Amino acid sequence: MCDCYAGKCEMCGHLISLHVADFCTERENVHPYCISCTRKMAKKHKKGKKGEWPETINGQKVFVDNTAKKRQENREPILTGNGDREVIILCDDHKAYGIHLN
Repeated sequence: MCDCYAGKCEMCGHLISLHVADFCTERENVHPYCISCTRKMAKKHKKGKKGEWPETINGQKVFVDNTAKKRQENREPILTGNGDREVIILCDDHKAYGIHLN
């Protein structure tokens, strides 16, 4: 079973539908960012020619979900922003896996 719930963006508080595989970590370890706030974070944290996210940010494991564009095109109200293609989810638990948008 998986833990599916609506979390709040760490920066702006917008709701984000999340999926945590197999209840592999507690909800308080998961720190999602909406599309707009991910764009703001990208300016500071993306590196390299391809603009890749690092494995960790401030000691937290980084999960990148690239399905945000499709969800936005479907006008799902649980996500915000315009034009971006990804969201990031940070996790305090480095053993966690399978964390992405629901």
